[in-house]
Amino acid sequence: PVADDAPVGYVMYGFDPDTRDWWIVRLMVAHDQQGKGYGRAIMEAVIARLSAQPGCDAIHISFVPENAAARALYSSLGFVDTGRVEDGEVVYRLVLTGNAQP
Repeated sequence: PVADDAPVGYVMYGFDPDTRDWWIVRLMVAHDQQGKGYGRAIMEAVIARLSAQPGCDAIHISFVPENAAARALYSSLGFVDTGRVEDGEVVYRLVLTGNAQP
């Protein structure tokens, strides 16, 4: 994402062939650009892109438990806590109901 011709953030996502899960691996917004809606816009764009992937019926994301801003953002987008912790990070999941496999 770019604002005034300068990058404001970074997102990395992909498919884990071992677990067959889609993951948003990393979302970062420049410190001086936080609180301006860029994180939400990035997440909405990635969710839309992954929703268009055949067989993508859910998206996973993880973050450190102390990151209240991430928890609030992801929860407001429909991600729910899976109860799993991996490498010290809580794992959240967004079910894409329109893509659910029978």
